[in-house]
Amino acid sequence: HDRPRRIWHNCSGKHAAFLSACIARGWPLDSYLAADHPLQLEIIELVSDLGSYPVSPVGVDGCGAPVLRTTARAMATAFARLASEPELARVYEAMHRYPALISENGGGDSSIATAVDAVAKGGAQGCIGVALRPGSGLAVKSWDGNYDVAVVAAVAALTDGGLVAGYPVERLAGWARRPVLGGGRVVGHLEPVRENSP
Repeated sequence: HDRPRRIWHNCSGKHAAFLSACIARGWPLDSYLAADHPLQLEIIELVSDLGSYPVSPVGVDGCGAPVLRTTARAMATAFARLASEPELARVYEAMHRYPALISENGGGDSSIATAVDAVAKGGAQGCIGVALRPGSGLAVKSWDGNYDVAVVAAVAALTDGGLVAGYPVERLAGWARRPVLGGGRVVGHLEPVRENSP
């Protein structure tokens, strides 16, 4: 096929997992995207528990799946638990071992996951979450929805916070000071600016 198909969308793996879970549990397939479907209710309960934050009401993501509300604090808590809870170890291992299946080779989240013993996942509208062993979690949201800005901030937080040092810092240098292009050439850089709270 030479034309785009929905199965090639970056969310297709999530939908395949949704459907596999429904088959395994004997749940209906035709309504698996409904917020009141048993699968989605379990996801809502799990994510609410992991972040200690009620993620309902839900919206609809661009791929049609329910999207859950959250805060940066709740997201960081959930990622910290991903890095520390034994029952989530298989998820952590799969995400760390195959970061290109979470994102893309060279993407901000996959770059973080390959530079250090971490998992990272970018999200829509300039969000990124990072889980580092033995149990640190980080979440960043870019107010203007720019993903690169969120990754630059995440890398700065990781290095300034002492969570990443030495050679991994060198490996993340391309995301520490991201080039800004204009007319196909570098016209500036995204650089983190640290401000102390009053």
